[in-house]
Amino acid sequence: MLALPWLMALATAPVAASPRIEAYETTSQAGDSDDLDKKDVERRSKLEGCQLVPYASRRDNCVTESLGLDGGQACGARPCSRDTPKLNPVLLRAWKNCADRRGFIVDDYRDTLAAIDRYKASAKYKDWTEDERAALDILTGKIETARRANTKGLSNAHTMAFQCERLIRGSGG
Repeated sequence: MLALPWLMALATAPVAASPRIEAYETTSQAGDSDDLDKKDVERRSKLEGCQLVPYASRRDNCVTESLGLDGGQACGARPCSRDTPKLNPVLLRAWKNCADRRGFIVDDYRDTLAAIDRYKASAKYKDWTEDERAALDILTGKIETARRANTKGLSNAHTMAFQCERLIRGSGG
């Protein structure tokens, strides 16, 4: 039980809230909200994770929410257990934190895909070459894959939080 004092110390540590851009604030680059730079699209199509997002504010939000996401105060928390009833409320907070942050990341990817779709429907997209369009298709596919992976992580976080709540209710804690 050497880990129990460490986990109990975790219980006293505040769960950090991530700074986010509010829904009413802009979530895209300055200038045209859905505008894309061809060279940036080509460069980003070779990247992974939040760096795929071609819109600065959404990318910054994604990066912020991802920092420490796999740590013990979020998605890296262990499952709740009947064996550790005093620790379960701490773990529940961690899994709820994980779900909140994964939700924001999923929103960033979803909003990015919607902005790209709007751009593709604009007159500006008509002058893109086949190679530029192919790079955007690669980028869009990678963003969709990242969105799906984070949606799966979000579902897992909700399941873990539900299991914690069930154990806490069952133990009277």
